[in-house]
Amino acid sequence: MQIKKIETLNINFIKRILVFIVGLCIMAFGVSFSVKAGIGVSPISCVPYIYSLYFSLSIGEFTILLNAIFMLIQIAILRKKYKLIQLVQLPALIFFGYCIDITMSMVKNLNPSNYMEQFILCILSCLVLAFGIFLVVKTRLTYLPLEGLVMVISQTFKKEFGTIKISMDSLMVIIGITSSIIFFY
Repeated sequence: MQIKKIETLNINFIKRILVFIVGLCIMAFGVSFSVKAGIGVSPISCVPYIYSLYFSLSIGEFTILLNAIFMLIQIAILRKKYKLIQLVQLPALIFFGYCIDITMSMVKNLNPSNYMEQFILCILSCLVLAFGIFLVVKTRLTYLPLEGLVMVISQTFKKEFGTIKISMDSLMVIIGITSSIIFFY
């Protein structure tokens, strides 16, 4: 009886991991569709996107670097309270970053020719990204590092999660705009 329980737990855990991986892949398509739409990307993608236009690294590689910085900030805030299990964010973000690069190459020939096509692709990107996020969150396995950082700041400094999330997203957009001005003007 005990063995069956353990087997069931293992099968459920494997299913959750597979759903998490599928969710990350779907999120990557959402990011790629938003880039190809050409009328805006999500706050977390705007900094990697801008930097990928200026430097030789890809948007996926910059996504990995930026999220690694978020992990280091989590460690700096939590110090001894940082749990090693949180390092599971690292393989997730590396996988996600390379998924973005793979999906970008898969949609490279997708070029909307007018604003209506761009708008439709942008809406599609939002829906795809939202579905991917839904799958990832549903698994309750880990956060991607920006959300992990928001959670750490929220819990450590007793601030509302939503307020910190909006602040961090706004900061990403400000960094993206500032970087655009510095790099391209």
